[in-house]
Amino acid sequence: MQKQKKFWHVVGELYPFIFAALLLFIVCRSSIQSPSDVTVIHTLKGEYSQNGGNWTPLDEDAQLSALDGDIFIRGTFKEEIPRGTIIQFYMDHIEAVISVNGEEVFVSKAVDKQTAWAMCGTAWRSMESPGITTGDVVEIKLHNPHKFGNREAYSEFLHTLYAGSDTALREMLEKKTFVFRWGGIIVKLISLVLMGVALTFSVMHNEFGKKLKNFGLLVLFAGAYITFDTPNISLWSHIIVFNTHVLCLSIMFVFWELGILIREELNSRVKLAAEIVVITEEIIIAIIILLCLCKVVLLYDVMLLWIVIQMLISLLLFICCMYEIRCRMAGKSRMLYSYMVFLAVIFIDCVNAFFDWWPYGILSKFTFGILLLIYIGKAVHYISKNYQASVRAEKLEDELKNSRIVLAMSQIRAHFIFNVLNAISGMCKYDPEKADETVVRFSHYLRTNIDILQEDAPVPFSVAMQHLEDYVVLEQIRFGERVKFETDIAIDNFLIPSLVLQPIVENSIKHGLRPKEAGGTVSLRTWAEKENIIISIQDDGVGFDTKAMSDKSAVGLSNVRFRLKYFMEGKMEIESKLGKGTTVTISIPCKEA
Repeated sequence: MQKQKKFWHVVGELYPFIFAALLLFIVCRSSIQSPSDVTVIHTLKGEYSQNGGNWTPLDEDAQLSALDGDIFIRGTFKEEIPRGTIIQFYMDHIEAVISVNGEEVFVSKAVDKQTAWAMCGTAWRSMESPGITTGDVVEIKLHNPHKFGNREAYSEFLHTLYAGSDTALREMLEKKTFVFRWGGIIVKLISLVLMGVALTFSVMHNEFGKKLKNFGLLVLFAGAYITFDTPNISLWSHIIVFNTHVLCLSIMFVFWELGILIREELNSRVKLAAEIVVITEEIIIAIIILLCLCKVVLLYDVMLLWIVIQMLISLLLFICCMYEIRCRMAGKSRMLYSYMVFLAVIFIDCVNAFFDWWPYGILSKFTFGILLLIYIGKAVHYISKNYQASVRAEKLEDELKNSRIVLAMSQIRAHFIFNVLNAISGMCKYDPEKADETVVRFSHYLRTNIDILQEDAPVPFSVAMQHLEDYVVLEQIRFGERVKFETDIAIDNFLIPSLVLQPIVENSIKHGLRPKEAGGTVSLRTWAEKENIIISIQDDGVGFDTKAMSDKSAVGLSNVRFRLKYFMEGKMEIESKLGKGTTVTISIPCKEA
């Protein structure tokens, strides 16, 4: 059974990584699937010139960098494209002019700031073939209007020339981007669930709600980024500038929310540094949004600067996390470790933006997906654990209520009331003033017990002592000099569960002093010891054998021990010797007190 539990524990820990590996396999498999009804037009047979330089043969090894200026291409298609055939191609923040035999058949370039604003983005464009034969000279001019961008944008344009229906292209792209598109939708749905739970926590005035809200927003922005960072986004969202702004701003807000979460996790001196970093990022994002809304700059043009700033911010937050981990106890930094992993991956992806070693953001996406799966698994475990804890808490609350009722009722039992009333009746004849004082004490004693039946909460030690003194005075009226009570209070500024002191003293009087012909003394002392508050109740009565103490006779003390444990995390120990007396020691942690 133990081995089986261990096996499932290991599976539970590894399932996010197994799922991520399966996801990667599906992505890779889908990316090599060929469209069924779309004819791929192979690269042109010809030559190219970059920035008016020498003409170079156009082959598979051609270095067509979109960051090194304009590209001029001339050549012929290997296959004939009949008139009326739709030709589609992918444009990633570039402009294009296509001519056939010197006549322009497609123009996509900005002529002013307004058109540059509207064209800033990635999109599938199409043109109708004028009827291109294998002998027609095709000339293409490609221009990158930005100083930043995808280095492979020109190559992508040439390798995504498709002839066929729009429906076939859409189906082909759906197969390639299925995982990321639906993954983004699922992530956004998860974010809505998280923010709904966060709202519930906020209504309950739980501090965890704020952290969960920020995490939910991070997941929402990440879902938007994953969804809009797909090649087919322009096929179902036709406003190119909108797509670009959602894509860029969502990734900015992901990193901003990550900074907020890291700041909230820090407790040491570096929290101020993280606060400054987060505020700086907020100001930068606000300035970027303002400049873009005023159309002073294109959002895509400032991404290079933002990436450099984000690299610096990621590095600073990484250092803050490292310092915090050094200041913490082992086992309390799991969240920070995951943040550090994410920050490291973000930094690497930012570096990749300058070199294009792999598709931009792919590492961050997969790392985020794996961490999200781990957090969801942990959250499910946490919710399950807390549900069980809530069930135990309800059961404990019922037990505390029952213990309170049992203790309160035990203090107002009939024979005790009759004895006190008889004593008061006798005093009315020879000492009316003392009878009046006893009635007042008796009414206080009964009122306290009745109040506890309605509400139970820890009370100040002074209140518990007043209730105890009322009880002792009533017993002294009955037994006179046989019952003595002494106190030595060194500390009294703490709370204690109600009905804890009185049952212990009652046991001392009832089982310790009353069987002793001469009676005796009950002493109560308090003092501080290291990190605990100690209460000692000692009597010099007849004592008893603690091993022979029956459950029935110890019901009151068991309730006292139970209330101490679950109200204050306190402990109670009993020591007794026959003929010597009994000592009950209560220990309450100072933090609880």
